[in-house]
Amino acid sequence: MTSGSPAPGEPRQQALVAALLALTSYSDVPFDLDSHAALVLRHAVSVVPGSALSIEMPDADGALETVAASSAAAASFAAHPAHASGPSTAAYTSGDAVSVTDLSAAASAWPQQRSPATDAGFHALYAAPMRQGLTIRGVLVFYRSDASPFTATDCTYAQALADTAAIALIAHQTVADQKILVDQLQHAFTTRLIIEQAKGFLAGHLDIDCDAAFTILRDHARSHSARLHDIAREVMRTHTWPPKDT
Repeated sequence: MTSGSPAPGEPRQQALVAALLALTSYSDVPFDLDSHAALVLRHAVSVVPGSALSIEMPDADGALETVAASSAAAASFAAHPAHASGPSTAAYTSGDAVSVTDLSAAASAWPQQRSPATDAGFHALYAAPMRQGLTIRGVLVFYRSDASPFTATDCTYAQALADTAAIALIAHQTVADQKILVDQLQHAFTTRLIIEQAKGFLAGHLDIDCDAAFTILRDHARSHSARLHDIAREVMRTHTWPPKDT
């Protein structure tokens, strides 16, 4: 090999790196599962060549459902009732990848898959659980229509893509949760601030201490079935007592 020549497998390595970077990139655009799934499908073509793909995630009842597929055949196979008790569910519940080299074989461990696999035109299957630690977020299921088996490299790359997709999902959810928490804290701070301002105004207006001012605000809110911070906001808006709109 001459100096500077690409090493065997390098294009796939570059494709995997590109997929990892794309899936773990963040922006100000709100996270969207459909867009995330589309990104996984787009990169899977280069990471595991010659494969169709479905992405399956649990619904509210914990049963896997297809959220995206790279082809109509993959979507049809994944939606078949027999698929629910097949390799993808086994991979999801166990957290271990499941490989089937011949879906049509009479001795297959998944006989219920034979007819729908034949109808869809698939020969081999590899189900890679989307793992982040002990948490399983779903399954990436790769299909092949010919007898070429999934190699060890195929399986390694497929699992890397699946795990990165899971990590990205959890990271995006963490960011979303943090934003919700920040918004809640900001709301709490703003609410507390307006109440403190109203207490200070009322204490000076009535020549009483702040504790007594707070009691008056609270009792007024209760007697009018109003929220305390709404009463406080009205006091500061009008600088009058009692508030005109209550």
